[in-house]
Amino acid sequence: MTFACFLSLALPFCIFPVKGFSQSGGPSIADSVNTFLIKENLNPFLGLGIAIVERDRNDFTFQYGYADHEMEKPFSDSTLFNLGSVSKLFTALSIMKLVELKMLTLDDPVYQYFPEFLKIQGKSRYAAAITIRHLLQHRSGITQSMENLYPELFDKKALKNEAEFYENTYNYRAFLSMEDFKNRFLMYANIQETPGKKYHFSNLGFVILGYILEQITEVNLGQFVHDKFFEPLEMNDSHYYLTPNEQSKNLAFGYYRLTDGSYLNVHENEVESPSPTGDGGIKTSLRDMKNFMNFLIGEPGKEEKFNQILKRSTLLSMTGPMVKGPDRTTFVGLGFHNLQPYNFTGHAGGWDGFLCIFYYHPESHSCFFAVTNREDNQLFSFLTVYSAYALLHRKL
Repeated sequence: MTFACFLSLALPFCIFPVKGFSQSGGPSIADSVNTFLIKENLNPFLGLGIAIVERDRNDFTFQYGYADHEMEKPFSDSTLFNLGSVSKLFTALSIMKLVELKMLTLDDPVYQYFPEFLKIQGKSRYAAAITIRHLLQHRSGITQSMENLYPELFDKKALKNEAEFYENTYNYRAFLSMEDFKNRFLMYANIQETPGKKYHFSNLGFVILGYILEQITEVNLGQFVHDKFFEPLEMNDSHYYLTPNEQSKNLAFGYYRLTDGSYLNVHENEVESPSPTGDGGIKTSLRDMKNFMNFLIGEPGKEEKFNQILKRSTLLSMTGPMVKGPDRTTFVGLGFHNLQPYNFTGHAGGWDGFLCIFYYHPESHSCFFAVTNREDNQLFSFLTVYSAYALLHRKL
């Protein structure tokens, strides 16, 4: 998406300067974000958190509103929220860790670790050609959503109202087992495109990546991410699915804004899942995200520690355009989405009433993250504008 497109999205919102939060040493991302932090722009949010990390500058965080709207519990840097699809970054990093450990290669065929994959419905003649790299780049040709695997829940006849859609989404995710996923995937999925030909965002592909990791390591994906990334990066709040009792007091509630203007509180969706699914499931905090962002930018003085987690060269290989072409969707790194015309890599997430945007700019060693606990399309556009404007301000 171009800068002009972002500006067009921003038109419904005000952009005026606001005092405070400035940092010395010239313009910073935090300075540009300050232009948004005014009452008119904050009113639509129930809760909002922002974290910014730039090399050689102090980390920046901002919190607004409530983690629990009914009880008016303030949003803080320790508030726990759902990353949604931003969790895919950790799945991708985990796959790259296996590459470093020489436990797989990116060009290995998927069926090598998932033999039943060759039975995929539809254009099954393509199944043998799909590789780990195709899944990471969303270029496998598998285009269906997770909901397509559950017609009894999501067909038009099955849905009585809008709220039921969200409740059904929670229900099948909360109790999804890998065996059930495999059976439904083989029954309903099909390959729409020749592998490698075109970008199609695919949750299914990242579920398969999580499954492959578990087959290779014989370790649960959540445990692997904890051991290889959360623990060494001191992301002590971060976990998959069910929040430990001692941390539950920090849990934010997510809200869906329905078309009638009411809010559906989905905090009762806090349950354990039989298996992390690779495409989502992580809960974390702003303070943990800052630790992760400092890892990405290469915080000075911690090079040796970070290289033991994942080599810098491996990390940077994930952020460059893997396929060149005029369509912006062709600029996709292994686990990060590239925003053209500038090399901003990142991801968006939405799950259980939360929306978040994450962008990383390797050239300026900077990261931007924003999250809200109100999920609707208007705020998704606003968060996208937030992040793009902030990074472009520093870039330009």
